[in-house]
Amino acid sequence: MPQPTEEELQKAPVFESISDALSADGPVYKLSTAVAHDAKELAELSDLVELTLGGSVAPPNSIGELPNLRQLEVSMPMVEFPSWVERLPRGLRSLTLTMASFDTVPESLGELSSLRSLTLGSNKLKKLPDSIGSLVDLRRIAIREGKLTGLPQTLGGLTRLKKLEVTNNKLTALPESLCDCADLGEIDLTKNALKALPERLGELQRLRVLKLDKNKLSALPASLFTVGALEVLSARENGIEALSDDVVRLAKLRELHLGHNALATLPELSGLPLKKLDVSHNELAALPASVGELPLQLLVVESNKLRGLPAIVAKLKKATVYAKGNRLPKAERDALKGRKNVYL
Repeated sequence: MPQPTEEELQKAPVFESISDALSADGPVYKLSTAVAHDAKELAELSDLVELTLGGSVAPPNSIGELPNLRQLEVSMPMVEFPSWVERLPRGLRSLTLTMASFDTVPESLGELSSLRSLTLGSNKLKKLPDSIGSLVDLRRIAIREGKLTGLPQTLGGLTRLKKLEVTNNKLTALPESLCDCADLGEIDLTKNALKALPERLGELQRLRVLKLDKNKLSALPASLFTVGALEVLSARENGIEALSDDVVRLAKLRELHLGHNALATLPELSGLPLKKLDVSHNELAALPASVGELPLQLLVVESNKLRGLPAIVAKLKKATVYAKGNRLPKAERDALKGRKNVYL
């Protein structure tokens, strides 16, 4: 039987048990269920295109007998990388394996040549295969809660990659080749151990979102401030000591999150379209006057050493301001107390 069209697939019902799917009159294209046994009968559902499985037992080997799968999501205990992955159809577009504890991924992953989305959640994962670089159709990679200390240099071959998420791992550095992924629009590296970023990062001119929270950065590369498409920059809980004057070159920057760093001063921010600015828990004694001219909706400056807030806050007609923990002089506190949406 030929595979369904996109329209047919969109209209197809999602079955919630294997037994219901097996008793269906027509072809079954979608199944989302939990299993508590080996479920060999799953192989009888040969028309399946989208499969989501959960449960507290290991996933059934019969997954590898489904010839028409395009989308597979498995959230079940996997101590080793499943051998049935090698038998998955080469037309598979999306693969998600979570709730796992395997430490390596075999090079055979690179044979899934149509893969566009890859998500792995394994709390013991230490290494990705070099063959990941041959998955040239990949648009999205998400690696969560593992023990990766680095990424393969071969990532540079993924010229269609649009989103890279490697969170809650142990990355200490990024490969320079990552900067060859010219289509990257979003990078999330939250909660790793990065001490520096590639200076070539500025070559990613389509980058819109960069999240670097909870790393060990002391500075941001100068080239980053040439990325004119950047809209969100978040680097909370690092050790960043200064923000470049060139931040004003980020003409589309809507959100800047630099809370919990070591900033003693801020550069002028004139002309930026910032809606959200968080510089809480730093060492700031003053804010640049240009902050009062920004189209802010949210300003978070808690736990600094600020003075002169009333003059700036008076100009922020639409912003909610959080300014606790600044030990403001009594006159400044009194001037701010009566203002709506100001929290001291």
